[in-house]
Amino acid sequence: MGKRFFIQASVYSIIASLVLLSSVWQASAAQFPLALNYNFNGMVHPGEEGVPDAPAGFRSISDRALVIDGSVGAFHGMTSPNSQLVYTIVNSAGALDLVHVGNRNTVDGGSHAFDAVVNGDSIGIQPSWLPNPDQSSADNPVSPAILMTGSSKIGVLYNISNGGGNFDVTLSFSDGSSAVVTLNGPDWFGPFDGQPGAPGSGVLLQQNLPGTFKGSGNVDMADPDADLLVTEAVITAPLLLSNLGFDVNGKTLTNITFSNGSNPDAGYAVYAVTVDGVASAAPAVPAVNGWGMLIFMALAGLGAAYYLRRQRTDAS
Repeated sequence: MGKRFFIQASVYSIIASLVLLSSVWQASAAQFPLALNYNFNGMVHPGEEGVPDAPAGFRSISDRALVIDGSVGAFHGMTSPNSQLVYTIVNSAGALDLVHVGNRNTVDGGSHAFDAVVNGDSIGIQPSWLPNPDQSSADNPVSPAILMTGSSKIGVLYNISNGGGNFDVTLSFSDGSSAVVTLNGPDWFGPFDGQPGAPGSGVLLQQNLPGTFKGSGNVDMADPDADLLVTEAVITAPLLLSNLGFDVNGKTLTNITFSNGSNPDAGYAVYAVTVDGVASAAPAVPAVNGWGMLIFMALAGLGAAYYLRRQRTDAS
């Protein structure tokens, strides 16, 4: 009777430990909209229109921009109907609000290069927040760092001016390894109804968000104009492994770099990135000796069971 009791108690304790460890892992995994290293004030918020030479104001990455004013049809933070990833955007006026890859002084054949002095036209002077118009590469530290799993996803919302094109996304990890994927997008002009190319290696989906979004025109004047497209791409751990032989499971993501725009006439705007993984501060299973914890909990369960049995024996 005693031997059978302890065997049963041991089995129950192990099962309870496995359930608990599994619940810790599942509770830790979540979606993390990133606070990007925004380098351009390129979306039009209320009060930013009509002042192209404002020293710290809005500037287009080319000749158009998304309008962020909360009205019907305006771009906004959302749960993507394509991927079910949750994205956040910058809703504050007078702030850097996107990650730009390109050079405003050379985009569209140089036709929108910043004015040297204030002259009252629709092209502004180089703003105070832009020390160098050449933004061919943009690093985005991930803080806190995010632990990737075998099912992790990274979603990116972006659009591209003047004909569209490709750009690279480099994922860098705490162990010094990195993986590069290439994303594609059409010209952002909504009436063209351009579509992105087929997803490349490591990319599960690459498609426009449904519909179009309220846009501005006339370069830095930001007058009401045609709607713009926004494209979403989703990079996944299983495809990084199967397409590129790169296993992110258990790696800690520390930086995302956008670079290598293929179209020198275009500006590339990244508005939001969301990572599905485990926050480095969360009680993630890989950070714990799982077998040690399991054995400890099993022994604790056995000890408790033995104590309760002795209590019943002594009472009788």
